[in-house]
Amino acid sequence: MYRLPTAPLPISGVLDDGFRLFRAVWRPLLPISVVAALISDLGQGLLAGLMDVKPGELPTGPLLGTGTIGSIAVIFVLSVVSWAVLLAGIDQSARTGRSPIRDALGIGIRRSPAALATAILATLALVAGFVLLVIPGMYLMVVLYPVFILPIAEQLGPWRSMQRAYDLVTGSWWRTATVITVLGLVVVAVFALASVLGGLAAVPFIDNDNAEAALEVALVVQVVVSLLLSPLLPLPYCMMYALYTDLRLRKDGADLLERAAAARV
Repeated sequence: MYRLPTAPLPISGVLDDGFRLFRAVWRPLLPISVVAALISDLGQGLLAGLMDVKPGELPTGPLLGTGTIGSIAVIFVLSVVSWAVLLAGIDQSARTGRSPIRDALGIGIRRSPAALATAILATLALVAGFVLLVIPGMYLMVVLYPVFILPIAEQLGPWRSMQRAYDLVTGSWWRTATVITVLGLVVVAVFALASVLGGLAAVPFIDNDNAEAALEVALVVQVVVSLLLSPLLPLPYCMMYALYTDLRLRKDGADLLERAAAARV
């Protein structure tokens, strides 16, 4: 059974904590991970379809704009709901040692509006930071890294989540940036290896002499690979949660331990 750390950890310890949390949650959250993977495929399929449409085949005016924007908006909202549910399950498992899907669904769906507003606000802040200069954008990327957890784990609204993320990272920016880099490399390596293996397994089924058939096979392969990778989907969120926990321990100290103990009673 996973247990929250009781003291701040070194970088290797944060990494290990994220893996321990992942091992505790991936099975109970597998149905949610599968749904989230399919939603992601919908978004990728929509973008791929738009890129493949020839200019002469595009629908005219409002139909294209309304349909495309509406589809993207729906997929974006569904994506936010799916990661809110995953984070709710991870948070429940970390705090109580249990991660029932019913509780994760209830909390995740209930907190989705706050999570959506937080995602939009954080995205606008990042865009503004990169438009101004690269350095403010990089600074905000690190400061806002834990912001997506806060509407779930601490039941905060969008603006308060932004403030809380800033408070957590202040004084630990360089350490947080280092941990994010290491965690990111690990997660990217795991997903890249799994994707390559899935792609190699699909090579014998692709007919390069038939473009349409090859495209259909590629789409099917994409869905199959996504489903095979879906058990890994909670991994980056678990790593994010491990770093968030470490930041809370460094900021809140003993008070956090008392609240964690109370949550298990």
